Amino acid sequence: KRAVTKQDYKAMTYAMPPSFGAIKRCSIIRDRNSIERDLDLYILSEDTLGNLTPANITIKNNLKTWLNQSRMINDVVNIRDAKIVNFGVEYTVRPIPEANGFDVVRLANIAIRELYVVKFEVGEPIIISEIFKALKSVPQVLDVVKIDLVTKVGGLYSSEGFDIKRNRSRDGRIIRIPETHIFELKYPEIDVVGTVI
Repeated sequence: KRAVTKQDYKAMTYAMPPSFGAIKRCSIIRDRNSIERDLDLYILSEDTLGNLTPANITIKNNLKTWLNQSRMINDVVNIRDAKIVNFGVEYTVRPIPEANGFDVVRLANIAIRELYVVKFEVGEPIIISEIFKALKSVPQVLDVVKIDLVTKVGGLYSSEGFDIKRNRSRDGRIIRIPETHIFELKYPEIDVVGTVI
């Protein structure tokens, strides 16, 4: 019952009893600046609305105690906050001739929201072709003209700035994110914006 691999540490983190607090997402990487066996465990909790939030100090202390029971003697586990990158989706579609534009946007918005019902994992990229596929699944959509992703920063959103264009793959199909960060579509009702032409 020892945590040996990174996957073991992730499994142990998610297996922490709920009475100690809940971890919604986690990722573990070897600390590149350490000459020892230091591991950096990036974690996030969830607020009462289901949005990602940094874990409080009590949860972090409980997690450290919980992991100490199973960690290898030479391992040092540093518990850190994963950085939240809030984003929005802006798109333009061409509807079939007989379709009502408002209905098309409403149905297309629902299709995108359903795509992101399950939260991202820490370090998981956004696959643009999945958004394209979701939009094309709407019967009233004839063609997808444009899909843009925008970073949402400040106010009710995370303060973490992130350059989406610089992290886009060469073919434009993937938005990569560091393994210490996580994407979140925080307010799908307002962060998904569609237009028709």
